[in-house]
Amino acid sequence: MNLTFALVGDVHGAMHAMVKELRAREKKIGRTFDFVAQVGDFEPHRHDEDLRSMAAPAKYKEIGDFPDFVKGWGTFPWPVYFIGGNHEPYGWLEQHPHGAELIRHCVYLGRVGKVEIQESLMLAGLSGVFVPELYTTKRPPLESFHSVSNKSFIGYTEDDVDRILEFPRPDILLLHEWPEGLTQDRKYAHRSAGSAQARLIIELLRPRLVACGHMHRGHHDIWTHDDGSTTELVCLAHIRARTEAVAAYQWDGTTMTRLDLL
Repeated sequence: MNLTFALVGDVHGAMHAMVKELRAREKKIGRTFDFVAQVGDFEPHRHDEDLRSMAAPAKYKEIGDFPDFVKGWGTFPWPVYFIGGNHEPYGWLEQHPHGAELIRHCVYLGRVGKVEIQESLMLAGLSGVFVPELYTTKRPPLESFHSVSNKSFIGYTEDDVDRILEFPRPDILLLHEWPEGLTQDRKYAHRSAGSAQARLIIELLRPRLVACGHMHRGHHDIWTHDDGSTTELVCLAHIRARTEAVAAYQWDGTTMTRLDLL
């Protein structure tokens, strides 16, 4: 069974731009996507209350396109599976910690989640980013949302990492942030470009393909593990960057084949 799919970088509420770019990519490769996987900072804000629950400076808080999709003025032509980033309406998403189809063809994978697609491909994901002070503590309960900082909900916890490490080897793993040591790019030498936890997850799960975002730029790498297996890592840019924001693949049940180039 062949599956054609796309990986998408940070969207930040620009769903119309995402659909437009994915349609253009389908035309370029001459195939229709069976599904789309998105790496977080999707920002599915339904209204102002959702927007207020996002952790971000006020100047970056925009409602975005998602209300059009809720009302049916826009549609996702394919199932879109996404994880949470550090800029999400967690006041809403925390009502679905194990994931849910929020609207038709828009599926949140939850804090830690996986889905089998046509019994051929396993897609897994971890929401959030590494925040030292949040990692070893319990996430606040949802009812405390308005009495604690929105930032209290943007990090994954040690329990989340333990849960994803119990998964069987995924074919595709979605992470929001880059793994530590992925690149030595001088542009980011002044700050960490990834987390040790993300790297550990990749090294232990050894997925065939990893997609991540967060840094708003593209990067590609191949890791070879001790057992000889390999992991392809694709870092994706903001959807406004267009070509570096989307990667198209085919899965034949054994091999991942890239159908386009960043």
